[in-house]
Amino acid sequence: MKISFFLLLSIIIFSCSLDDVSDISFEHELNPIVRVKTPDSLSVSEHYNFSIEYENTADCYVFIGFYVEEGEQPQERIITALSTVTDPAKNCRLYEFPRVENASLEFIANREDFYILKFWQGWDEKGNPIYLERRIEIK
Repeated sequence: MKISFFLLLSIIIFSCSLDDVSDISFEHELNPIVRVKTPDSLSVSEHYNFSIEYENTADCYVFIGFYVEEGEQPQERIITALSTVTDPAKNCRLYEFPRVENASLEFIANREDFYILKFWQGWDEKGNPIYLERRIEIK
């Protein structure tokens, strides 16, 4: 997974002046995706809404959306759920068990063959990303 987006986002956020709220800090966290509802096939140029369930581990995590990027192959899309964390050291209560929350991802099929959608689920013991994969044909 490309880290460049997250580095750029961090630089932008931390380079802003926050004179009035200098004691507030922000972080971004990836939320593991646990379930996905997608159709078996898509039509070119059609809009689809995929129902995605992800884990939220603390009350200070605020879901801000999905980040979609092209994978190593042109037909691959890597999809991550992203949250903003406000004041992680202050007033942040971890849930005893992660809460499963639902969001919708709007997707437009621009290819004419197929997609391999890779939904980020976390890291393995070696630090490699784990994905829930879906191959979707385009008709």
